Amino acid sequence: MREVAIYLMAEETGNELTRKIFKERLRITAKNFLTLGNGEWDSPAYLAHTATAYVNLYDFAKDEEVRLLAKGILDFIMTSAAIKTN
Repeated sequence: MREVAIYLMAEETGNELTRKIFKERLRITAKNFLTLGNGEWDSPAYLAHTATAYVNLYDFAKDEEVRLLAKGILDFIMTSAAIKTN
């Protein structure tokens, strides 16, 4: 949640250095989701907060690469949730 908020604020305010730093952190986070998974996948409370943050990133990021990172994370989160409840 923190990475998403900082990235979006940096993008909106034109803070290019911070935006680039947090874009790289978001890349690492996306890679970790897709290779290691999400440690909070079995927690309804945390899962909702995590998903909401990445929905905001997907909705409001201007950078298309960042939007695709958010989409990949959301796909993972929603697939995990669907499998858990199946």
